[in-house]
Amino acid sequence: MGRAVPTGNLSMDQDERRIHERVSLTRPCKLYDPRLRKYLPGLTWNVSSSGAFLEVNRPLAVSPGDHLFLGIAMTRRQGILTSNDMLEVEILRSMQATGDRTALAVRFVNAREPAVTARSAAA
Repeated sequence: MGRAVPTGNLSMDQDERRIHERVSLTRPCKLYDPRLRKYLPGLTWNVSSSGAFLEVNRPLAVSPGDHLFLGIAMTRRQGILTSNDMLEVEILRSMQATGDRTALAVRFVNAREPAVTARSAAA
């Protein structure tokens, strides 16, 4: 899956809203949309203790405030994510990306601990 390129004039640095430090982390992920009752494969770009920026390889009709579930492979070789690995996320931004991809900025809902540390990102 290639990198998404947001359309329009949106830049990642242009409207920075994150309080927590982000870690550049390209890992497979899956997104569960309870409205569609489907899992969608994706790829993270970066993650912080409060949220993530990722892409899915299809158009996805979501709006700010929608809630989905996200699982991120925390090692490069982790191939299976179970329902226990899924975190509830709130959509903050959704952008059409190149091709039929959708780029999403999400916030972790009820996160108990930071999702990524420097040590786990290096794994």
